[in-house]
Amino acid sequence: MLRRFSVAAAVLASCFSPLSAAELLFPQERQAFYSHEPIELAVTGLPEGAKAVVELVPTRAAVTPISFDVLGKTGTTTVEVTSGSLAPDVYVVKLDGKEIGKLTISSGVIDSTLLVSQTASLNELKAGGANFFLGNAFSFGRLNPRQDGPSLAPRGTKTVGMRVFEDAIAANLPTVVYMYWTGYVTHKPFGSMKSWAAAEMNDSMRLLSFHTSQRVRRFAPNIISVGTLDEPGLGWGKTPAGGTASGFPDWDEQAWYEQRGWQFTDDPASRADDDWLKYMTIRCEIMRDCQRQARRDLKTPWPQATFSTDLYAPHAIMDGTDPLNQEVNDLPASHVFVDWGIDRLGAYSGVQLEKSHDPTSRMAHAMNGQLFGDPVAPPQQTHAYRAAVNGMLAAGLTSNWWLNTGVMKPADLAEVNNAAKKIGPVFKETMFTGHDVAVLWSFTELAMRQKDITLKESRKKTGEQIKRMIVSLPENTALQEKEIDINAYHIGGDYKESVLTAHYALARAGFPAQIIHERTLPYGALKTIKTLVIVGQTHALPDTITEHLKKFSDAGGRIIVDKSTTQDFRNAIVADVDLRGLSYRWSVLFLQDAKSFKTPREASLFQTNHFMDEPVRNAVAPLKAAMRQTASKLWAETDSTELLIEHQRGGEGTILLAINGYEELPAIADDKKYPIYNYAPYSPKFALRLPALSLEVGRSTGANPQSSPVVFTLEGPNFDRSIELADPAAPIAAKFEPGEMKVYFVAPRKPEGIAVAATVHNGTLAIEATLKRLSMPWPIVVSITDPTGQELFRVNRSTNLTGKFYETFPLGANAPSGEYVVKLTSVVANLAGETKAAHQSKSRVPRAVANVRVFDAERLKDFLLTKPEFVVATHSNTPADAVRLLTDRLAIAGLKVTVKPESEVLRKVAYPRVWNPYAKVFTVSKTKEPTALKFDKEITLNVDASGSFTAKTADGQDVSNDWRLPNARITIVGEGFVDFSGDVEQCYEPGVQLHVNEQRQVTSLNADVTEVKTSTEFRARWAKPWSKLTQHVGAYQLPAQLPEAYTTDSHLIVLGSSTTSHAVALLQASELLPQIADEKYPGPGGALVSLCWSPFAVEKNAIVLASSDLAGLKAAVEALTQLLK
Repeated sequence: MLRRFSVAAAVLASCFSPLSAAELLFPQERQAFYSHEPIELAVTGLPEGAKAVVELVPTRAAVTPISFDVLGKTGTTTVEVTSGSLAPDVYVVKLDGKEIGKLTISSGVIDSTLLVSQTASLNELKAGGANFFLGNAFSFGRLNPRQDGPSLAPRGTKTVGMRVFEDAIAANLPTVVYMYWTGYVTHKPFGSMKSWAAAEMNDSMRLLSFHTSQRVRRFAPNIISVGTLDEPGLGWGKTPAGGTASGFPDWDEQAWYEQRGWQFTDDPASRADDDWLKYMTIRCEIMRDCQRQARRDLKTPWPQATFSTDLYAPHAIMDGTDPLNQEVNDLPASHVFVDWGIDRLGAYSGVQLEKSHDPTSRMAHAMNGQLFGDPVAPPQQTHAYRAAVNGMLAAGLTSNWWLNTGVMKPADLAEVNNAAKKIGPVFKETMFTGHDVAVLWSFTELAMRQKDITLKESRKKTGEQIKRMIVSLPENTALQEKEIDINAYHIGGDYKESVLTAHYALARAGFPAQIIHERTLPYGALKTIKTLVIVGQTHALPDTITEHLKKFSDAGGRIIVDKSTTQDFRNAIVADVDLRGLSYRWSVLFLQDAKSFKTPREASLFQTNHFMDEPVRNAVAPLKAAMRQTASKLWAETDSTELLIEHQRGGEGTILLAINGYEELPAIADDKKYPIYNYAPYSPKFALRLPALSLEVGRSTGANPQSSPVVFTLEGPNFDRSIELADPAAPIAAKFEPGEMKVYFVAPRKPEGIAVAATVHNGTLAIEATLKRLSMPWPIVVSITDPTGQELFRVNRSTNLTGKFYETFPLGANAPSGEYVVKLTSVVANLAGETKAAHQSKSRVPRAVANVRVFDAERLKDFLLTKPEFVVATHSNTPADAVRLLTDRLAIAGLKVTVKPESEVLRKVAYPRVWNPYAKVFTVSKTKEPTALKFDKEITLNVDASGSFTAKTADGQDVSNDWRLPNARITIVGEGFVDFSGDVEQCYEPGVQLHVNEQRQVTSLNADVTEVKTSTEFRARWAKPWSKLTQHVGAYQLPAQLPEAYTTDSHLIVLGSSTTSHAVALLQASELLPQIADEKYPGPGGALVSLCWSPFAVEKNAIVLASSDLAGLKAAVEALTQLLK
């Protein structure tokens, strides 16, 4: 049944004639929403006394359509379809019976609280089992057709940047915003050579943080987290010898270092050890400080945002990649590279290292596909993926994005992802506490190992290589020793490998451990630790750390070291294993020419995960023997070296994990090659060493401990089988599938079922469930069926630490009437619970929306309380009466206000706005003969002092938009030209001639090239105001885009619409504002008051009073005045 309501418009004054026909607008400039979001619709151009009918017609037959009348009173009527009014569906929107568009309403309910995704287009993700979308925040700004200014009619134009999020909502996929500073290719903001610590870089990073926040926050319910860029690292600096290398500061970072108390030098390793450690500390804090600032700036407009940016490669310390940088993240994020010194299951240890700042935290992760060797087809590739994701789950995974998936088809990925989604919710509810073993990540050791290589780099001449002789290689027919080139990455990688090997081997020994960062020791990192494992420590730790280790030992803690440790630790147990040189052991043979081995089979052996995993297998027994001399708890007893054991706390119970890492090389002929992955079924024997639990209901863990808990399993590659262990303490003869993880739910007593209750209120179904007589995480499947028998939701969930589950599910007020059946089941202990909840379908009356609105009112009020000094930026079309009213009101409130024309307040920014420390300058050679190359076009390229750019052919054709024409000879005239389309700024003096070949590659014909420091004077000479706007798409350079292509020195107040104010046009086209105003919306006498954070300059805000007429502007001033009281 179609239900109709009437919504009357407020009386609006009008200074222009009404439009001839009614038109429906979407003020939020979206047509995809979640069911819980309010949806605004505006009808404009409706004459006084006229009526228009708006209909929302669902696709599902059982869902009630909605219809309402809009009564016109010479203006625009805006209504809000309130939260929860619409059932998830696709609706046809009609105005007076005519279809004008569609609305997609999504539930926002995801099939698992573990988030998984992969590299694929949006419409292909779900086929691979994905339940989130990894997107980026690029391509914003609505430009005029000439691209020399903002669009003056931005409504109805959606940029790619905005469509990404709207499409994700329509697909019911939440989004991880992976980056917004720069794309995948650079790993530094705005180019691979830029200096993070340079002042103009910081300003540009901050502007993008403010702007991205304001753009994407309108999609807040869709966004899981926001990060800045991929694989961040500091740029390489100039060495004293003139080369470039990791770890050297550049000249434009001098102020940063000296503000933090380090005397700048381009030869940092030439000084004393204390000075070196001070330098390394400051260097490793550069990215942390920049990311921390990004987090603050992002949360200024959007306090609820989750900051989670990629921070990885802890061994690349000379690039500033200290794991302690993760402290800036609300949710730690990284990606661990496997296949390169560590097998797939070893991602478990890699993730633990990345969160060594807080081992109890969880991690968002991106996992690479196969990086080396011939492509391995499923099912073996699938086994490798399963091993990797199970290892990450054991380490604290909260989300994973598979990249470079290669031969893995959607069905293969779905097999892995869907299995993980079943068990993942349990691990989202557990606690990563209770470990009494830790492995130390020594910042001091890693930093000091880099000093010698840095000193050598500083003296190295161009073309020279630093060498190291590698001896004691594994038995092979190619070589017994080899001299290799070595750099800072090799040095760091070798230390990392020793730490990961120790950690990984401890888990296989039945003593799962945390990895803790050296600099967390003063903050209680050893509080629960009984055994600390230190490997490869050849440099003295700082006095403060040494003192904490002494206190640890005095309190009964034990230290275990390997044979490569040369530092003395009191009463240390020396494990019979030497973990030095492991990265060289495999990398030399890995990179060796295959033809130098006796057979292809032998050569391929050194490419396999099985070979890379050998040091871990060899370390299990000696570390286990050392651990047995400590008071640390053994969690599983086995002779196997292939089972990874881990545990997590869960309320009254404990959850134990056993993961099969066994690989078996196939029998192949000498002329064949081993695949890189060889995961295989495995049948080890092991016994669980269970913790003591309280068997009494209502007693806390540890109270009256008993020795006979119950244990249920969850096993199989798809986690679809469960049994109760008859004797939990007895040895288990288990059969593991390749890469399989078996989960053991250790509980003080059996759960007696699931109690379920459900209610429906305002179109929302609320479910509350409880495990009977047990408080711990337990996997459950929740199914909801509507009165027609259609299953609306089937999701994987878990009870929490107290054994409870609560969640709401949007039905929508207009959902079918009747009883909704709620079922909860668990394969573990074969539990089930069911209930029903009744819903009565309703068509809600839309809510009338005022035509004068203030967005972010409380934030705007807080800003005004700081008593900022404002410049009111006016245009020739700005009504003087409105300006006078505004300045009078602000003066009465005690605010200092100046009125200036927009042309004086806003000015174009000169580009390039961020520079490499050095640029290439091409000058006409006095000795070089012009190169004779084929050309059939003559082009003159001119840039004048104002920045105006033109490129014309000899016959006068303007080719400014595409001047790199094949077979063209280009002559630079005017002020010279800076080409910053690539990674390096290339500056061409007037008179330089260039040749463009068939592939559009540019070479100079008559120039000498020099590398020049981009000093302040240099930049003033070459940077010019932009002449064309574009959108930042994450490429090498930061181009001129809205709004930061303009700058100002003041806080601003701007008035009008896009057609009456240049400043308003800039902001409305920039997509920073919640909504935009024009002649149609919010209508005559209407206004939108907004606060815009740092649109043109850092910490210089703008208040926007957007309206198309004087009455609206005066109303906006009145609304602003109310905030001053």
